[in-house]
Amino acid sequence: MTGKGIGPIAAALGRRGRMTAVEEFLDADRRALAERVAEIFRWIFLVVLLILNNFGGVRFAGAQLFVNAILLAWAAANLVITILLSRGLKPGPQFGLVTMVGDILAGAALVYFSNGLTSPYILALFLAIIASAVRFGLYFSVLCAVAVSFIYLFVGGTAPSLQDFTVHPQVGLEALGRVFLFLVVALVTGLIGEELIRERRLAISRAAQAEALQQMSSALAYSLDVNDLFEVVLQQAVRITRAESGALILNTGGRLQLAAYHGRGGRSDKAAMAKGDALIERVMETGEAIHIKGDNHPYHELLGIQPPLSVIVAPIPVQGRVAAVIRLSHYSQSDAFSDQQFFLVNALAGSASGPLANSLRYERKTREAITDGLTGLLNHREFRHRLDLEFSRYRRRGTPFSVMLIDLDHFKSVNDSMGHHHGDEILKSAGDLVRRTTRDNDLTARYGGDEIVVLLPDTDQDQARSAAERMVAAVRRNQIPATPARDLTFSIGVGTCPGDASSADEVLMAADQALYFAKRSGRDCSASASQLTRSFLDDPKSLLNEIAESGPQMVVAIARAMDKLDPAGDGHSSRISFFAEALVKKLGRPEGEAELVRSAALLHESGRALFAGGAHLDRNWQTDHPMMDEDVVRRGRFLPELVEILRHHHENWDGGGSPDGLRGHDIPLLARILGVAEAFEAMTRDGATLLEAVDRLTEGSGGAYDPQVVEAMAALVGEGERLAAILRTPPLRVQRALEPAAKS
Repeated sequence: MTGKGIGPIAAALGRRGRMTAVEEFLDADRRALAERVAEIFRWIFLVVLLILNNFGGVRFAGAQLFVNAILLAWAAANLVITILLSRGLKPGPQFGLVTMVGDILAGAALVYFSNGLTSPYILALFLAIIASAVRFGLYFSVLCAVAVSFIYLFVGGTAPSLQDFTVHPQVGLEALGRVFLFLVVALVTGLIGEELIRERRLAISRAAQAEALQQMSSALAYSLDVNDLFEVVLQQAVRITRAESGALILNTGGRLQLAAYHGRGGRSDKAAMAKGDALIERVMETGEAIHIKGDNHPYHELLGIQPPLSVIVAPIPVQGRVAAVIRLSHYSQSDAFSDQQFFLVNALAGSASGPLANSLRYERKTREAITDGLTGLLNHREFRHRLDLEFSRYRRRGTPFSVMLIDLDHFKSVNDSMGHHHGDEILKSAGDLVRRTTRDNDLTARYGGDEIVVLLPDTDQDQARSAAERMVAAVRRNQIPATPARDLTFSIGVGTCPGDASSADEVLMAADQALYFAKRSGRDCSASASQLTRSFLDDPKSLLNEIAESGPQMVVAIARAMDKLDPAGDGHSSRISFFAEALVKKLGRPEGEAELVRSAALLHESGRALFAGGAHLDRNWQTDHPMMDEDVVRRGRFLPELVEILRHHHENWDGGGSPDGLRGHDIPLLARILGVAEAFEAMTRDGATLLEAVDRLTEGSGGAYDPQVVEAMAALVGEGERLAAILRTPPLRVQRALEPAAKS
C-alpha cells in the first residue's frame, strides 16, 4: 500500500510492523520537539540570567565575571544548536544526551560560582529536567532529576558548607525542598509528556490505519481478480493485528474454501484452516464477529484441543449473506488483539465487501462465459481455446497430449422415452462422473448434444487408452439408470498428438473417428485412433472397404494408414493439409472450403498408397496419380467437390498439366491451392529453405502455379509465426530463414 500520496506512517506500514513504525516516527518527532523546546527555553534563561547578573542588583563577590563567561559560552553553544536545527538536523538520542549534559554542567557551574544552595541560577537545572522529560519520557526525567539533585547538593555545599545544615537548618530544609521540587517537576512533566505521546501515538496510528484502509479500498475498487483481493485483504488484516496466523475462508454455496493463508503454523495449520472450525461456522451462521481473549469466553469449547489464546473472526458480508470470513489467531499471547484492532478488522472486512461483490460477480460472469449452463463443464468454445494452447505447448516442449471423446450411448432414445428433463439429468450425472474420474489437471468440456470431451495433458497413447478403459468401467460401476431397462454406458474414442495427429484439429478428428469405430463395434467400449490405424495396416484391403463404408468419417485414420503404407509418407499429408488450409484462410475463403481442402490434402496420395502399395512407381506416376486418387475417393461418400480437387490438383496454370490440360481459372481454386501446397511441402522436405522454396514457386508462377496463390504463400512465409506453427518450427528459426531477404 505504499506509493505516492501516502503519508510517512502509512508508507512505513508497508515496510515494517505497524507498532515499530509508529514508535520510530514518534521517537524521532519527540527528540526534534524536545531540542526545539530546549533551545527556546535556553535563550529565555540566558537573557534572564544575564540581566540578573549584570543589571538586576544581584552581586556575588568575585563571581560576576565567571558567571558572564559561563553564560556567554552557553549562548555560543545554543547558537550552534539553533543553526543546526534551522538547517533541518534530525537529532538522534546521542545529540539529546550531549545537550542535556551540557545544560546540567552549565547550571551546576552557575550554582557553584553564585550563592550555592540558595543560588537563583538553580533555574538552569530545571531546564535540563524539563527537556529530558520531553526528550526521553517519564523514567529518564526522574533519573535526570535524581542526578541533578546530587549535583546540586554537591556543588551547592561549598557556600555554605555541608556542616552548616546543622547550624542553619532553614538552609537545609530549603535545599531539600528544591530537591523535592526537582522530582516533582520531573514527574509532572514526564507524565504530561507520556500522556501527550500516548494520545498522539493513538491518533497517528488511527490516522495511518484509516489511510491504509482508504488506500486499500481504492486499490480494491478496481481489482476484479478474486485471488488478488483475498491476498491484499488478509495481508492488511495480519499487518494491522500482527497475528501469528490468519486465513480468509470463502463460503461457496455452503462449502468452505481456503482462499488465502498467512502463518507460521506450517502445512498442518493450513490444512486445519482449510477445513474450517466451529467458530467460523458460527460467524457464517450469525454474521456477527467474534473477539476472544484468553480462555474466559463462551467459545472455549469450539477452539479444539490446542486453541489459540487470542482470536478474531470477522465476516465479510455480500448482499445480505456472509460470503467470506477473516480468521486471525495468536497462540502465545492472550490479549494480543486490542478492542481497537478488533474494530479495525471489522472495518477492513466491511470495506472489502463491495470489491468482493464486484470480483465475485465478474468471476461468475467469466465462468458463465466459458462453461456449459447445464453440466457446469467447459463449453465447446473454451475447450477449443484450451486445446490450441495445449498444442502450442506441445510444439514448444514436445510433451504429448490426448483427447478423449465420450458419447452417451443411445441418448436419443433416453430423450424420446423418458423426456428431455430426464435426459438433462442424465447429462449432468454423466458430466459429474467424468469430472470425478479424471485428474485435477485434465480439462472436461461438453462438446456437443450428448458428447463430452476430455483434454489429457502430458498423456501418451497407452496412458490415454488406460484412462478411457477406466472411464468405461467407472460408468458401468456407478449404474446410472438411463431408462428403466438400461443403465448409462459410454462409447469413447481417443486421439493422441503426435502419435495419431499432427495438429489440434487432427487430434480431434482422430478421436472422433475412433469414437465412430467404438460405436460401430457395439458401444459400451473404448477405441483409439492408433488401434484403428493398426487394423488398416494389418489388412490393407480393409482400408478400401472402410473408404467405401465410412468415407468422410474416417479421413484422418485413413490418411494415417496411407502414410504408413507409403515410404515417402512420414506425415507429409498432414503438413500439406496445414499449408493448404493456411492458404485458404490467407485468401479469405469460407471455412467450409478450408475443411474441404484439408480432407483433400489428407487423401491426395491414397491411390499411390493403396494401388501401388508404396513400391517403386514408373514415370507415368505423376500423370496417373490424380486419377488413381479420384478412383479411391469415388468409392466413398465424399462430396463431388473433393473428388474434383483431387482430379485436378496437378493441372498447370498455363495448361501444361494433367490429366485434362485445364488452364487458368478453369482449374478449381482449391485444386490450384492444393497444388501449390504440395509443391511447397516437397521442396522444404527435400532440404530447401523457406526462401528458396518461395523463389522456386515464384519462378513457376504463371506457368505451373496460380500467381495469386504463390503470392499468398510468400505472404505466409513473411508472417513467419503462422508458418512456424505449420512446420512445427520455432518462430526464431523462421525469422532467421527470412533474414537474408530482409538484408537484400
